[in-house]
Amino acid sequence: MKKLTFFLLLISVSILVAQKKWSAPPPTVKQKVDVLFDSLKSLQQGEKHQPLKVIVEFDEEPLFLANHSSAGFRKSSNFYEQRFSEFASALNVSRPVNKTLNKTFTTITKEYHKAFFGVQITVPSDKLRDIVSLPYVKAIHFDREVKATLDKSIPQIGADQVWQVFEKQGEGVKVGIIDSGIDYLHPALGGGFGPSFKVVGGYDFVNGDDDPMDDNGHGTHVAGIVAANSPELKGVAPKSTLYAYKVLDDNGSGMESDIISAIERVVDPNDDGDFSDKMDVVNVSLGSEYGNPNDASAVAVNNASKLGVIFVIAAGNSGYAAPPPGKENNYYFNGSATLGSPGTAESAITVGAVDATDILAQFSSKGPNRTTFGIKPEIVAPGMFINSTYLNNTTAALNGTSMATPMVTGVVALLKSIYPLWSAERIKSSLINTAKDIGLSAYKQGGGRVRALKAASSSSWSIPAVLNLGLDEPSVTTWTRNDTLTIYNAASSTQNYSISVSGLQSGISINVSPSTFSIPQGSSTTIVVTTTVNNSTIPIVADNIPLYTGKLIAVGSVDTLSIPWAFARANRLTITFNEPMPYFLGTNVEPPIYGNGPDVSWKNPMTAEVFGFKKGTYDFYTIFHSPQKSKMVIKESIILNNDAQMLAINSTEAIHPIIFRSKDHNGTPLSNYPGNRKAIVTTIPNWGDQSAIFEQTSDTILISSASARYKFRLLEYHFNPVAAKNFHIAQYSTSTGMTSGKTLTNNSSDYISQQFKFQFPPDVQQGILAAEFYQYMDYMGQGLLNGIGFDVDSIAVSNGIFSMNGYFQRSLESARDVAVQFYVLNGLELDELDMETLPVMTYNDSVIALTKDDIMATVPRSPSGGTMTFGAAPIHLTTFWYNNWFAGSTLHFYTLFRGVHREKRYSDVNNGTYAVFDMDGNLVFTSPLNDFPREPKQLQAQRYKMVITSSSYWLNNIKGKIIQTSEFNLAQTPANPPTLLTFMTVNEQGQPSNVFQQGGSGSLLFSSEVIGLMTSQQVNPDSTKAWFRVHGTTNWTPLPVQLVGIYPEKEGTVFKANISSALTLDSVAIDLRVFVRDSSGFTNEFQIEPAFAIGNWNSSDPTPVEERPAFGVPKDFVLYQNYPNPFNPMTTIRFGLPERSSVQVEIFNLLGQRIDMIELGNLSAGYHSLRWTANTSSGVYFYRVITTNNGVRKASSTKKMLLIQ
Repeated sequence: MKKLTFFLLLISVSILVAQKKWSAPPPTVKQKVDVLFDSLKSLQQGEKHQPLKVIVEFDEEPLFLANHSSAGFRKSSNFYEQRFSEFASALNVSRPVNKTLNKTFTTITKEYHKAFFGVQITVPSDKLRDIVSLPYVKAIHFDREVKATLDKSIPQIGADQVWQVFEKQGEGVKVGIIDSGIDYLHPALGGGFGPSFKVVGGYDFVNGDDDPMDDNGHGTHVAGIVAANSPELKGVAPKSTLYAYKVLDDNGSGMESDIISAIERVVDPNDDGDFSDKMDVVNVSLGSEYGNPNDASAVAVNNASKLGVIFVIAAGNSGYAAPPPGKENNYYFNGSATLGSPGTAESAITVGAVDATDILAQFSSKGPNRTTFGIKPEIVAPGMFINSTYLNNTTAALNGTSMATPMVTGVVALLKSIYPLWSAERIKSSLINTAKDIGLSAYKQGGGRVRALKAASSSSWSIPAVLNLGLDEPSVTTWTRNDTLTIYNAASSTQNYSISVSGLQSGISINVSPSTFSIPQGSSTTIVVTTTVNNSTIPIVADNIPLYTGKLIAVGSVDTLSIPWAFARANRLTITFNEPMPYFLGTNVEPPIYGNGPDVSWKNPMTAEVFGFKKGTYDFYTIFHSPQKSKMVIKESIILNNDAQMLAINSTEAIHPIIFRSKDHNGTPLSNYPGNRKAIVTTIPNWGDQSAIFEQTSDTILISSASARYKFRLLEYHFNPVAAKNFHIAQYSTSTGMTSGKTLTNNSSDYISQQFKFQFPPDVQQGILAAEFYQYMDYMGQGLLNGIGFDVDSIAVSNGIFSMNGYFQRSLESARDVAVQFYVLNGLELDELDMETLPVMTYNDSVIALTKDDIMATVPRSPSGGTMTFGAAPIHLTTFWYNNWFAGSTLHFYTLFRGVHREKRYSDVNNGTYAVFDMDGNLVFTSPLNDFPREPKQLQAQRYKMVITSSSYWLNNIKGKIIQTSEFNLAQTPANPPTLLTFMTVNEQGQPSNVFQQGGSGSLLFSSEVIGLMTSQQVNPDSTKAWFRVHGTTNWTPLPVQLVGIYPEKEGTVFKANISSALTLDSVAIDLRVFVRDSSGFTNEFQIEPAFAIGNWNSSDPTPVEERPAFGVPKDFVLYQNYPNPFNPMTTIRFGLPERSSVQVEIFNLLGQRIDMIELGNLSAGYHSLRWTANTSSGVYFYRVITTNNGVRKASSTKKMLLIQ
């Protein structure tokens, strides 16, 4: 799924701090899956099995618009209900709305019919063809993830002058804020919520309730710029009323479908089917990158605007550019066409940002509007260091077009308050026509910087407010177009007007007829504007889209109007297809042409227009997906040298059948497995490998003829961890060129097999297992992975183990192979990812968990038919040290827990702590390992000891513990101690094992190195030591350590210790300890309790022992910041007790109401944690921990809690 992200149109906080470098927390599942889906699940790549969230737009007008524009006949809601039912029936899904994703991945989740007519649906991409074929479907839009992007500024725009001259401050005007909600408890925003307060109403679309409380801060800041009203802070229209429509969560994230829901609500605030109580003006300070005027949210804005609602929308913060010398005016280098949606909506007032001196902010997004080349933004306003309301009764100064937009919204509210009968068109024109020209292109400033008093005082205006001349037609020698412009006069007397034109140059003429005229009071005159461009004088420029702008200046007896005009000059390629919505790629010329690129406009599902392409000879690669039989068409050596050119690409050109007849290890066809997929990796000349994945009923894919310049890698696979508990990957030799069809077959003996076991905590009964499949290619010694698919399923866990078998067909090419990578979650909650393996692939006739180009001495090689276990003991800790890197005498590090196959173990971080001691043994500070974001810690320049403790792995039924003690000196540079890179116990066959038999043989393999940010250093082999002891005892016994080798580019210094002396025992568990020192005298001691078992040892008690950090107990009571678990209604509260105490935990909401109390009873001294299940919405809360001893209160501490559901 190609994810287009909305951004908070917000740049930075005004409290300036030195640049900091942060350690990052382990990825959440959502973050990881987002990354995977970004790279693999693009609709344009054709991954048909993955669910996509799309918004389907129907042909007919939405209800309110249809009834508003009808001459008599009025539609009823029955028509829309029938269409929704018809659509659901066509896709074989049910109504009412169901938000639970079913196994077919097809779910209608939202229905719209007031300002937008259509549905939001989650659907497999192979269903898109069926949807497009429905006669009433107009368009399909991606449902993109959305994110949010005074005291001196009020005089800058003249709002205070409006207050004085007109004695109005927004009274009676209803302003909608579509954002992250509003902290309505802020004194400057009324201190409450409801009809008697400033924030009158609204809705929370994130949590589905009537309480739009802000837990991000962005919406509160925006609302304050519009309407704050307190002695300390006033907005532009301080007496207007607010409605909060929350579409962004506390992270500033949401979905475009929620924006459309909010647009429907602003035209019908009480949701009663009557739009007479609609908002007067709506502020939308959010937007996407690379917006298009046909995006779903832009369509909804245009429809709602026809009902009289004025939308003021941020242009975006994507305008920053650093063009190379000579490219300052180049469309592709200077930040042009960086607008976000829905700011691309033609009817909206789109706003850019300037500073206090009217200099355009570098970040402010610029026009033109993509594909239409219309003027956007239409106006600019102050958006730098704007002070406004923020969460928890505070203020903050922020930057962004998010801050400029409510400036203009406030001015609109003032105009509506002064002139309640002014139309939306007049208000928009009054703003643009009277703006201050700041000397920039109309595609950067629109009309200029807003001037509130000028807009309120003007008695003339034009319709339209700007002249969008669009794209100069590239197919003609002389381009001519006529536009009409109507000028209105509402002055108390006749005005005489004279019009002049600015911005003209040789080859461009704009004639106005008449150019002088009189308009009586209360009347209007329509003029004709004729634009003529000599295309021989104004040529198309290679690698650029020149933009031409200027103004019509209408000077009247009383008023002066400034009307921007603009057009673009570029070539155009029109591509037609015989099947809808294919993916296409034009290569062999730089820059290439992408089917989903920013300069491609889909006129309809079978016609795409490409603007500003570079002339040359192209190859076109096109995928036509079908649920039955897909096609690939390659067209070579297509010469594009004309300014206006046509190209037809038809699926009928695919004439060579590729028939997949792969079998599994038992001879069963792979096509019998559900979810069977085919993949074709095409090596495109002058481009590289391009993957296409197909899930279809047919075993045949059709490919057109292709020369020997093209190579095709053909693969077939499935992933079935539940029913079959296996996966197969069949791969075939690379085909050069395509001149005939072929049938692909294999033999059962072609496979290398492996059992894969995944270890879970013993109390886990279900989990989630995801697999990402790759094609591997060795390119000049560098291993490259090209994704060919991704799948995920829930699994049943038995006795802490899930097992499945994998079958890799042997590769007949040394440089190419296949690989799979696993992702594991303990349980079915999509909170944090617990484990991630490296890519698993074959190496000769064995299986390794590493790409084969990176093979190391310590990498286990499991033979065909062998077993690889992920998540099993012993585990180890790799610490990346950045001491003294960002500043002198600073501690900074990042920890990575890993298993024997180098699998990453993220959950260990959440169960770990670290403590820093000086060399006298005094505790300097202690903190949980998940104290993210972790910034460099300034300490005294001296020697320190840092102890990391974690207890999150299991051996049989006992929960183990690891302790790492590192010593270093911050007075030295570098100041990084050694770390472990590998740590495993292996049996006599050299295979990893954590269970040995008495009298057997085995070894401990480990490696170490000093890892800095950009440097590494080897340890001293002569100082390296190892010990073992029986678990539960105190005496350590030395182990003989020998040097295996030094591999500075791979795994550092490798050691081997014979553990046979430990294996003389029986039915015991063994702890291990190793010690390494580098040439600076810095050390690392790693201890794991236990590491492996001997004989029949097994702990029958699955309950973990009480966790006690190795560094003892805190000197004083300490309460840590909670660690939120995204998308999981639980959070972790950690605290430390200096003595045994009775502990009580209380939870409060923002109103100070206690919503929960937990009595934890009498706890021992040490560090403790509580997992609190929060049956509440996302937001800000407070938690207080109270300790008592013998009835006497000993300590109490309160912290703010952030919950992310």
